[in-house]
Parts: sequence; structure tokens; C-alpha cells
Amino acid sequence: MGPHCNYSIGELPKKQTAGCDRPDTAFVWFLNPLKSIKYLICTRYKWLIIKTVLALLGLLMLALFLYSLPGYMVKKLLGA
Repeated sequence: MGPHCNYSIGELPKKQTAGCDRPDTAFVWFLNPLKSIKYLICTRYKWLIIKTVLALLGLLMLALFLYSLPGYMVKKLLGA
């Protein structure tokens, strides 16, 4: 220990610890990565995701309609 140090090993002087005061939310992104990923994706691509999901649902409905159409046509023609 030098002549200018009046603290023991493991202690930090008061002026060094004063600058380390951070808010509690400084590392929330690090502690909860799923929440930060959700925030990044939802803010940037929210409308793109909504439009894509709606388009996929529409395509699914069209595919189901075209898949079941021949069966209903035959039933209608044969009067069953």
C-alpha cells in the first residue's frame, strides 16, 4: 500500500464508487433476453408480422376450399 492509499485491499475509495451508481433498469435487457428480443421484433416488424400471418391464414382458407370443392361438386351433381 502506497502512502496515498488509506483503504485496505478490496475496498474502493468513495470517489470511485460514486460514479458507479446505475439505475436498476440498466441491465434489464441482459437479465431478460426474451423480453428484449420481443421488444426489438415487435417495434420494428409488428405490421409485417401481422400482414404475413393474415396472408397465411387467407392462403390456408383458400387451399382448404379448393381441397374440399371436388367432393362437394360430386355430391351436388349426384344429388347425394
